[in-house]
Amino acid sequence: AGLTFGLDDPNVTLLQIPVANFRAGIHTSDVLSIEPFGSINYAKVEGVPDAFTDYTLGVGGLYHFSKSRNQSQLYVRPFLALIGGSAGGVSDSNVGVGVGLGMKWPKLNGRMALRGEGNILSVNSNTAINFLFGLSFFTR
Repeated sequence: AGLTFGLDDPNVTLLQIPVANFRAGIHTSDVLSIEPFGSINYAKVEGVPDAFTDYTLGVGGLYHFSKSRNQSQLYVRPFLALIGGSAGGVSDSNVGVGVGLGMKWPKLNGRMALRGEGNILSVNSNTAINFLFGLSFFTR
């Protein structure tokens, strides 16, 4: 999580939980896993009367093209997301659908992996391309 207070003019307060997204993967087999994910962000700018809050809640399903967690592995991740926000007393939310293609590079004998992903997300008539980088930790 991060909390930032800007000291320049205009002063900006920014709360990010987590920085981009938090995911928790549950392996259902050697090649399939389910990943619920979420984030919340809050921003307040001095001199602007209303703060802005946005959130994302979703679930994805990863298909790993290799069973071995000790070797680099390619994966595909289709996902659904509920994306919403509020500002100025107005709230809105929409359902998005997307698909990502990524790579995991194992470290520490398969207990951890570096992870990179590119994905495309469609919400209503809006489409976004995202590039993500993160860490995966494994309990077994």
